[in-house]
Amino acid sequence: MSTVESPAHYRFSPSAASRWLACPGSLTLPEVEDEGSEYAREGTAAHDLAEQCWLTGLDPSAFIDGEIEGFPVTEEMAEAVQLYMDTVEMESRHESCEVWTENKIAHSSMSGFGGTVDCMIWNPSSEVLTIVDFKYGAGVVVEVEKNPQLLCYALLALNTIATQTEGERQSIEVRLIVVQPRCHHEEGPVRSWTPSQEELEDFGLTVATAISQQDINQTFSAGDHCRWCPHKVDCPELHRLTLDIAKAEFSDDGMTPEKAADVMEKAKPVGMFLDAVKKWTHGQMEKGVSVPGYKLVNSFGNRQWTLDDEGILKKCKSRKINKRDATEVKLLSPAKLEKIAGKDFVASLTERPLKGTTVVPESDRRPAVERQDPSAEFAEVAQTESQSNE
Repeated sequence: MSTVESPAHYRFSPSAASRWLACPGSLTLPEVEDEGSEYAREGTAAHDLAEQCWLTGLDPSAFIDGEIEGFPVTEEMAEAVQLYMDTVEMESRHESCEVWTENKIAHSSMSGFGGTVDCMIWNPSSEVLTIVDFKYGAGVVVEVEKNPQLLCYALLALNTIATQTEGERQSIEVRLIVVQPRCHHEEGPVRSWTPSQEELEDFGLTVATAISQQDINQTFSAGDHCRWCPHKVDCPELHRLTLDIAKAEFSDDGMTPEKAADVMEKAKPVGMFLDAVKKWTHGQMEKGVSVPGYKLVNSFGNRQWTLDDEGILKKCKSRKINKRDATEVKLLSPAKLEKIAGKDFVASLTERPLKGTTVVPESDRRPAVERQDPSAEFAEVAQTESQSNE
């Protein structure tokens, strides 16, 4: 199956779908050069390692201690890529399966809608389409269910199948899979979801509407999608929210649950805005631009050895410090020991200590912890004592 040649950048890319679907106004802002974070570039390096393995037939472990895209190929990276490749192999084990990796595809009728799919597996005999997305990031958990990026990939892949075979098929089953080895999730590092035909059609209509109304609907909306937006510094909505918090008026009673909820709702995107401004300011000052009231200073890391281990131990020996005194033996972490002894063994020896509670939006998957208002508890005690005295 051939694919549609794609431009370097799509206006409606799946990776930014959560943003342009929620915030159409972001598409009206000028294009900016976004180099991406160090973590994003490391993720790209992990994807490139996977691609090298597909091309050469070598296991990721063969590249350990080497370098790819300026990043060292560590044991952790190799194991993560191996899990991704094993998942693809398991999903494509049927002999009739066709597999494409790093597949660039564009929609045949929605202009500007396209992107690169990590892995697309098509089984024509059972009419099952599987999308596998490899996430190397460790900071943000990626949910597979109702994931806009993966649903976009599904729409693009379905369109490709429909245009390059005998036409649209209504019976195709779509499976979406996220492989995220470095971020803990209660369902494990490999998570899947099968959207219904109705869910795919509804999402397709949402995307089609957003694209058709790109010149009409220019509403700005702040939220979690702001995290990856390259326009944060110039976003009028983030400017407005920041001013709203700064101008917030409080009654004589001070903070209330309602006001706290409003401030916390705005605080997350505002925090992203402030971080973006700080990053922008640093970049400008590195170019020699003066910023009133601020200056550049050197930032130092922790002390590190100037010699390798052997050289340090030789120096210690000259001071009559033996190896035992200069080194230490530590027990492996549960995660590392699990790779040797297995999950069941480690599970029998570990626990997840409760460290308290934290405040999250109601949409969070974790169950709520119930607490009783102290005044209500006092009232119950007073009522009980009153009844006992009667």
